[in-house]
Amino acid sequence: MEDLIELLKSINNGKVKGAKLKLAKHLNVSSASVSQWISHKTEPSADNIEKMAKFFKVPTTTIQKIFLENSNINSYNKINNSFNSTLNKEIELKNKEIELLKKEIELKNKEIELLKK
Repeated sequence: MEDLIELLKSINNGKVKGAKLKLAKHLNVSSASVSQWISHKTEPSADNIEKMAKFFKVPTTTIQKIFLENSNINSYNKINNSFNSTLNKEIELKNKEIELLKKEIELKNKEIELLKK
């Protein structure tokens, strides 16, 4: 499957930098917007997706698939990050629980020593 970087390279002798500017000018957006689309931070509007398809001379569905796939990856990453964060908090709580149990054992051992005297 093609991605946006490959499409950009295809119109600019294998180079992305100048192609981003060409695309940005064609869509009347900033090159920063194009960079954000490439890095999956934002997604283009439906209108810009159609304009991109014409610009790259590919079906609109090709461009839509690129951003749908990226959207799915981003959703998966957000869910995975949330799960990992929750798991890390659980581990942290279990470690604190272990520390408290160790202190409780230590206190019980001291109590036993005092009772032996």
